[in-house]
Amino acid sequence: MPAALRRSVTIGSGASKLEVSPLCIGIVDDPDTVIAAWDLGVNFFFLTADMHWPVYERLREGLRRLAKARPAALDEAVIACTAYVAQPEFQRAPFTEALDAIKPFGKLDILVAGGSYGPDVDKRLTVLKSNVAEKLVNARAVGTSVHDRAAGVSVINQGTADLAFVRYNAQHPGARLDLFPNLKPNRTTRIFNFKATYAYRGPSYFRGLGIDPELWMPEVTDYYRFVLCRPEVDGLLCAPKTPKELEGLIEAYHRGPLPADEEDHLLGLAKMVLDDSNKKRDSAAGA
Repeated sequence: MPAALRRSVTIGSGASKLEVSPLCIGIVDDPDTVIAAWDLGVNFFFLTADMHWPVYERLREGLRRLAKARPAALDEAVIACTAYVAQPEFQRAPFTEALDAIKPFGKLDILVAGGSYGPDVDKRLTVLKSNVAEKLVNARAVGTSVHDRAAGVSVINQGTADLAFVRYNAQHPGARLDLFPNLKPNRTTRIFNFKATYAYRGPSYFRGLGIDPELWMPEVTDYYRFVLCRPEVDGLLCAPKTPKELEGLIEAYHRGPLPADEEDHLLGLAKMVLDDSNKKRDSAAGA
C-alpha cells in the first residue's frame, strides 16, 4: 500500500481557500476507486455537468458511496465540476443538475468553464464568478480547462481563474514552448494537467515499429511522472480505472519526476507514435 498523499495544493484564498490533494480523480471504472482514493489521501474529484455525462456515472456512484462510507468527506472532499456549454444563460442549470446527482454533498466547490478558448474564456469566467457570488451550488471558486495555450497564459497570469486545467503530455509538448516559460512566478492560479497518458503505448507496439528491445519501456504511470518534470504543474487530473491502478498511480507520484534522460526518451517514443499515426492516416487517404 503506498503512502497517503498530503493536501498540499491551495486553490483560492481567504474564506474561499480550498486545500486539495495533488491528484484529482476523474473518470473511473470501479466506483470503489473513489473510497480507495479517499483512504489514500485524495480529496479532489472532477465531474462533468453536461458533455461526457454517461462516462462519469461510476464516479458519481463512487461519490455517493463515499458519502455513506466516509461521512467526513461531506465537508472535506473538494469537487470540481465542468460545464462545456458557453452561452451565459445556460451556465446555471447544468451545475444544479450535477449536484442533484450527488445530493448528499450539498455543494460543488469549483465551477469550471470546460474547453475554453480565447474569444470566450473571460466572458464565461465572469458568469461563473457571478454564480459563486450568488452561492449557486455553494461553490467557492472558479476554474477553466484551456484548449488554447495563449488564452491559458492570459488567464493564469491575470489570475482570472482560481484553477486552470491544461493539456501537456509527451505527444503534445507545446506547452513547454508557449505556456510554461511565459507564466509569472508569483501566479495565484493553480495548474492541473490533463491527458497525461495520451501518448502511452505498450511495449509490443514499439517492438512492432522495430525499436531496440534493450531500450527502457516506460509504464503508463511514467507518463504522469513525465508531466511532473514541469515545476509549473501543481497537480494531475487522473482516471485510474480501479483501486489497484490508483495505488500504482500514487506510488509513481511519490517517485517524483522522471530523470532528464527518461523524459527525453518519452518524447522520442511519443514522436514515433505520432509519425506512425500520420503514416497510417496518409496511407488510408491514398488507398
